[in-house]
Amino acid sequence: MKTIFLVRHGKAVSRDTDIPDYNRTLLERGRENSLQVARRLKKQKIKPSLIISSPAPRALGTARIFARQLGYNPRSIRTRKAIYDQTDGTLLNIVREIDEECDNVILIGHNPSINDFALFLTGNFNKDMPTCGLVGIKLKTGTWKEIAKGGGKLKIYDFPKPENKSKIIKSFQKDLEKILTAQIGRIIGELDAAIKEKIEKPVKKSSKKLAKAFVKKIKSTKDKKKRRK
Repeated sequence: MKTIFLVRHGKAVSRDTDIPDYNRTLLERGRENSLQVARRLKKQKIKPSLIISSPAPRALGTARIFARQLGYNPRSIRTRKAIYDQTDGTLLNIVREIDEECDNVILIGHNPSINDFALFLTGNFNKDMPTCGLVGIKLKTGTWKEIAKGGGKLKIYDFPKPENKSKIIKSFQKDLEKILTAQIGRIIGELDAAIKEKIEKPVKKSSKKLAKAFVKKIKSTKDKKKRRK
């Protein structure tokens, strides 16, 4: 029996930045959420025969986290640009080409195609998958080539659960540091490309201090409001 696990990539750098969509990378929150969901899959003793991923950094980063947790060699992850392009019938065609020796396959990509494919396979999946959402679908057929609409049954639906406040704050600070480093580096590069690499370390150090100070200010403001109540 064949089982396919569809995973939407973890939380990534916002589209509102100047970073091209393809190059958007995982935020700290995205890495932690991917680790959380992958660990729960590991507890179910799932061992993937194959992991296929979009080559976009946010998807491939998610795939590597799942691979390490599930005992799959990250170097063996297969990438398919078509998953990122999200052309009609892409995921179905990719799955139909999977070697029949593979029984448990993880496919990591992007919405809306991941959501749409889950609906296609089950016929009744009506959830809006969040980042790093996962569905496990057991196929009614014993061969990938015969996969068809409504040809699977939903067995697992998982997604990142809320964590304690300290972890959330820590993730926010790291994400803010990463965004500041990228944006400041971009601005400096536009002004003088020759010095961009030379000041990379100072920019990163300054961004870390700024992010830390910003989070400290937010916490201080919240504490003052609590004391006033």
